[in-house]
Parts: sequence; C-alpha cells; structure tokens
Amino acid sequence: MKLNDVKEEISRLPDEALKNSLKLKREEFQEGVYDLYLEEAIKRNVEIESSEDNISQNIEIASIFQRMVNYIIDYGIICVLLRILFSGPVSNNTISPVFAILIFLPISFLYFIILEYKYGKTLGKIISKTIVLTDSGEKPTLEMILIRTISRLIPFNGLITFFSGISIHDRVSKVKCYKERR
Repeated sequence: MKLNDVKEEISRLPDEALKNSLKLKREEFQEGVYDLYLEEAIKRNVEIESSEDNISQNIEIASIFQRMVNYIIDYGIICVLLRILFSGPVSNNTISPVFAILIFLPISFLYFIILEYKYGKTLGKIISKTIVLTDSGEKPTLEMILIRTISRLIPFNGLITFFSGISIHDRVSKVKCYKERR
C-alpha cells in the first residue's frame, strides 16, 4: 500500500482511533506511517497523549543555524517596519535612543505574540521551516507565548541560545522551537 493510500485511510479514522494509534511507539509502524498519523492529529487538533520518550522521537529541536536565521529575519523585519513607520524622524537622526526603544519593544512584542500564538511561527520560522510547540508537542497557550516573549529581554539570551541550543525564553516558557514536520 502506498503512503498516499495510507494517508487517505488515516483521514477517515475517528479522532479517538487516531489518538489511540499515536499511543503506540514509532517502531511499531512501517517507515513514514507514524508521521502520517501525527500529521493528521495535528491538522485536526486532536490531543495527543504521549510519553516524553515518544515526544522526543517525534519532534526534533531546531538547529542553531535555524535559530540564527529566525533571529536575523525576525529582527530585520521589525527594523524595516520601524524604518517605514518613522522614516522622517529616523532619517533625520532626530529620534532619541530612548524613544526608539520605547517604540521597538511594543512592536517586537506584538510581532512575536501575534504570530507565535496564532500560527506557531514568525516569518523567520516560516523561512527556516521551524515552529514553536510545548514540551509535549502541542500548540502553546497565550500565557506561554507572553512569558516567552517577555523572557526575550533577559540579558545574554541570544548568546545562551547560540552556545546551548536552548534559550532562556524556551526554558522559562516551556515552549521550544522545533523543526517543522512535512
């Protein structure tokens, strides 16, 4: 049976059968089939009850390179937005550093909160094919995203991410950046 046929069969399963299938270990399925079950469950928002071992087999944490791409693209976009909004005062160098920070923080907070909560990804994450999920592989709550966004202000957060692969804002919010499943 081809994977497309299997995918079609999985799409016809009731939510409970899908949920029960995902309680099994990945090794109990033919290659690629477990991922099809998981993809269908995520698409339908079926709550998955998995052990920590199962989660670590199903979801891979984003690489340092992907995290750097996210950072560069996201903050680049925020800077472009600020440049567009304040092209007059900024181009004449009449904007004070304090004012710039007071504008930068709310815009960057809104950018991360709205995109990560609604879509699980920012524009940088779309390009690097990553997504934010809870430690159990589910969509984060608004509270988790708020904590994650505020925690980005912690000094040296970027350096810690670069050297350890997991940032303070990941640890504090219990939300991590994972490679997106295809």
